[in-house]
Amino acid sequence: MYVCMYVCMYVCMYVCIYVFMYACMHACMYICVCVCVCMHACTYMCVSVCVYMHVYTYVCRYVDIYVCMYVCMYVRTYVYMHVCMYGCVYVCVRVYVCMYVSRTGLRRVRKMF
Repeated sequence: MYVCMYVCMYVCMYVCIYVFMYACMHACMYICVCVCVCMHACTYMCVSVCVYMHVYTYVCRYVDIYVCMYVCMYVRTYVYMHVCMYGCVYVCVRVYVCMYVSRTGLRRVRKMF
């Protein structure tokens, strides 16, 4: 979880600073928390599901537990990321609007002087 946050914040801040220049820290924090919490929850749930299926069901005893983890992580990551995406899109829209308002506001102030 901590490694995920560190890597995500590093990448996000690097991209954000060079592309947008404003309001990066809060946007990156929201996005990274969202992504990392989802990935952490996804991994934990898949381990539980696959171990349970491998131990308690006859069908899954013949399937490698790694195959189960791969399929489970793929499906759950897809679902969780779509849920998280709505939160992240909301944050990004707010940041964009905030940037747009601050830029147009600065232009108006400059025109006044």
